[in-house]
Amino acid sequence: MPVDKYRDKEYGVRKMNERIFVIAGNFNQFRLFRITLINTMIEQGNDVRVNDIIYVAEHNMYGCDDMWGYKVGTWQERKDIDNICLMLMSRRSSIDNFIEVEL
Repeated sequence: MPVDKYRDKEYGVRKMNERIFVIAGNFNQFRLFRITLINTMIEQGNDVRVNDIIYVAEHNMYGCDDMWGYKVGTWQERKDIDNICLMLMSRRSSIDNFIEVEL
């Protein structure tokens, strides 16, 4: 897997203590992606903590604004994806702020 697979020109450098949100089809897909992302970030020399990578669910989006991150796996098939999109809009964000990647 190329090191730059999870980079994007718009989001290239992550600020210290900035959270990365992941919209995944289920929690197992999130866990697999988180491991890959952490390994990639470490290879790139970035400081990352497991707690900085957040699984997106309606209940853990409160208090977060201007969110960005990744869409992985079967995220489109989630039963709550419409509610997540609405929550993102209410948090000054959008599903378009999330980069779609394959597992």
